[in-house]
Amino acid sequence: MKTKIILSLLAVLLFSFLILQNGCKKDDGPDSPQITNVNGSWSGKTSQNEDISFTIASNAVTTFNIKLFTPGLFLNITMYSTVSTVQNNSFSWSTSVSTGTIHITCNFTTNTSAEGTFKLNSTEGTWTATR
Repeated sequence: MKTKIILSLLAVLLFSFLILQNGCKKDDGPDSPQITNVNGSWSGKTSQNEDISFTIASNAVTTFNIKLFTPGLFLNITMYSTVSTVQNNSFSWSTSVSTGTIHITCNFTTNTSAEGTFKLNSTEGTWTATR
C-alpha cells in the first residue's frame, strides 16, 4: 500500500515537473524573418485599389510609381533616379509634386513582401507589394 502511494506521488511529481518545464520556457516573441535581399521589381496595390510599383538595385530605390486619388484628381506619380536607400529593412522619402508633398514609407516584412503608407495633403492610405 505504501509503495502504491509513493509511486503515485512520484508519478504526479514527474508529471507536474514536465508540464512546468514546458510551460515556463522563455518566450522571445515571434521569430522575425531573416531579410537578406530586397533588390528587384516590386508591385502591388494601395488601399485605394490602385497600382504601386518600385525597383530596388543595390539597396537603392531607383524607380517608384504610385497611382492615387486626391479630392478631384487622379494622380500617377513616377520618380526616377535614386529616390531613397534601404536601411534596416525599410525606406522612406518625401518629395514635392505639383499638388503638394508626397510622403512614402516602406517596411519589408520578408524577402518577397513589403507594406507601407502614402500621404499627399489630406489623402493618405496604405499599400502592399510583392516581388
